[in-house]
Amino acid sequence: ALAQTNQVLSRNAVGYVKVSIGDNQLDFLTMPFESLVPNGNVISNVVPVASNATQLITWDEGSQSYIAFTRTKGSWGTAGTNTLPRGKSFFIRSPAGIAQQFFLMGEVPDRFSAPTTTVSIIEGISAVTVAYPVDTAWTSTAAAALLQNGDQFIIWDGGIQNYIAFTKSKGAWGAATNYVLRPGQGAFLRKAATGVTPWNQPKPYTWP
Repeated sequence: ALAQTNQVLSRNAVGYVKVSIGDNQLDFLTMPFESLVPNGNVISNVVPVASNATQLITWDEGSQSYIAFTRTKGSWGTAGTNTLPRGKSFFIRSPAGIAQQFFLMGEVPDRFSAPTTTVSIIEGISAVTVAYPVDTAWTSTAAAALLQNGDQFIIWDGGIQNYIAFTKSKGAWGAATNYVLRPGQGAFLRKAATGVTPWNQPKPYTWP
């Protein structure tokens, strides 16, 4: 006889972020959820459905340059195995003539799976942001306090399809003081000092 026990943990919660990207437009995103499927948060799991000619663009901190992957014949090909860790930012570009919606889905990080998330801020530009699915004021993050005068917090404005950079000056963030990062929104940080600065971001909500 075969006995089977299904265990459901009440603390687990599944969430999603819906992203709409117009034709021939970019949005800057991050995956804020834990993976629900084998192989983790790789491109083919994070963005399983997309039109051909859709591009997913990552930032390589080592070379300080972009790497673009293009979907063809309904597949990401070998690029699909590249990991998109929580807290790392990436672009998605819809092809000309095609507007798309994407759903970033997964398990909501909790005090057991991710009470704190650590990403690295390197000298130069890092594509890192808040790795939790909740509105978070930029100035409430650990990174905002860690960065020094002259360092920058850079976001992508989908409306104007361009970057907006905020510079820390005299210990304050000026126009970014009240800026709120939405769930799944990507960001760049530009740091002048040498070396790597760990950004240890505590989970910014109480559940569970």
